[in-house]
Amino acid sequence: MTYKITYKKSNIELEYCSEKHKNLSILDIAFDHDLFLKAGCRSGYCGTCQYILISGDVKYFYDPPPTAADKGSILICSCYPTSDIVIDA
Repeated sequence: MTYKITYKKSNIELEYCSEKHKNLSILDIAFDHDLFLKAGCRSGYCGTCQYILISGDVKYFYDPPPTAADKGSILICSCYPTSDIVIDA
């Protein structure tokens, strides 16, 4: 499956292919396309990569994620899209 990731503030849309990008996070996809977003540990513990999920669904690599995100937000270093998504980044 292929999903669209829209980074709203950056005005960038990228594609996430579940087969091609199987082990990549939303943050990894951004970095691979020279979109450098705030991040710290890149493993879900520090919470630095927390962004508001405007629409769509994601799944975390670990259930539950190492750190809980605020309501309406996601840790983009620790999850991948399961639908088209829009994040406030």
